Amino acid sequence: MKASQAKLSKLIGHSEKQFIVPIYQRSYKWTKKHIDRYISDLEEINLDVSDQTHFLNSIVYSKVNDNQLASSVGNRLEKYHIIDGQQEYDTPQKIFPSLNLTRKSLNNN
Repeated sequence: MKASQAKLSKLIGHSEKQFIVPIYQRSYKWTKKHIDRYISDLEEINLDVSDQTHFLNSIVYSKVNDNQLASSVGNRLEKYHIIDGQQEYDTPQKIFPSLNLTRKSLNNN
């Protein structure tokens, strides 16, 4: 397994990649307390500083071959199973629209 640093914008909102939460993963469990802490952490990020980095948490995923899936959604998509970090992957997609954060604003950093 190879670990690497990636921008959050490279993981969410992509039309070329599909991240799948396997059925064996636990359901989404974050409460208001967890989300408030996540938003507080986001508030520490200065989006005006282009070279600033901020560690939000780890997301572990593995590329999936089409023949590993029961049904294929389309051959043009790269598919990945989220092994660990489902909450960290799902939460930004749930809260960013309400915080008016877009993929474009994330890409500016």
